Amino acid sequence: MLHIPWIDLDHLFSPSAKDYFSLYGESRFREQESLLLTQLLQKKNSHIIALGGGTLLSEENQAKIKTSGKTIYLWIPFTLFLERMRANPLLSLDKRFLEK
Repeated sequence: MLHIPWIDLDHLFSPSAKDYFSLYGESRFREQESLLLTQLLQKKNSHIIALGGGTLLSEENQAKIKTSGKTIYLWIPFTLFLERMRANPLLSLDKRFLEK
């Protein structure tokens, strides 16, 4: 077990990430997400940051992450991905893509 503190980026939203997205829309959500990420990456102590897949859609976020430490990508089967996306309140993909 790693003895390094971890932070889930979505848990830093106020109101919750789901509510923030619903209230302000995806564009503002992504802006706030990038700001929160930048603040976390500026911390001097070691920590693990859990990111959602949408965080990496921004090339700016990708560049920040690449220069700030190690990145671990968690792979899941595509069918599990689709199950999670169907239930994801932050989903901005066309819902027809997710239909069975």
